[in-house]
Amino acid sequence: MKFGIIGRNWGRNYARILNKMGYDFRLANKKNANEVIKWADCVIIASPTKTHLEYIKKARDKHILVEKPMVMSLKEAMQIKPKKTFMVGHQYLYNDSLPKLKKIEIKLRYPIWWEIAPHAFSLADFSQEAKIDVGVGRKYRKFIFNGKPWRDNPKKEPLQAELEHFINCIKTGKKPLTDLKHGLRVIKNMEKYEKKYSM
Repeated sequence: MKFGIIGRNWGRNYARILNKMGYDFRLANKKNANEVIKWADCVIIASPTKTHLEYIKKARDKHILVEKPMVMSLKEAMQIKPKKTFMVGHQYLYNDSLPKLKKIEIKLRYPIWWEIAPHAFSLADFSQEAKIDVGVGRKYRKFIFNGKPWRDNPKKEPLQAELEHFINCIKTGKKPLTDLKHGLRVIKNMEKYEKKYSM
């Protein structure tokens, strides 16, 4: 199984884990991305978000793992037509210290709204009741799950757990936890929130 990683910044984290796991991979930038996509069986898209849809379309015959946010809008998301395994990298959902999501309260602040919002709305997608407060500002995060503050102390690196889940879904044909339908719901709810509060 050969992995092509598009995007050298965050992509280096995937490269580090794949190297530890013993998989063959190539780390690409925009100059050699097309070549790497053709070579690979699986494509990890960790490039700037504005390029995600372009690379998703180019890799539609491959197994795809795309970093959050999946794309820039619901309009773009509706254009995604994968032929094989498709998974969104909402790594908070692969954190083994995460409790069962029943009632959640999340408050997040970050300089770039679309960089932080996917964390909140991906968690909310699996909860029974969610109170979300996400905005632009100095970095701040608060997670209350089932009435208790979340102690983020995983035994395994969440990014590795996410990647292992992706590989297992490829091998078994199982649907990823964070599949395209999940990604669509997250983008849709982010857009609704953004419009409501004029983010």
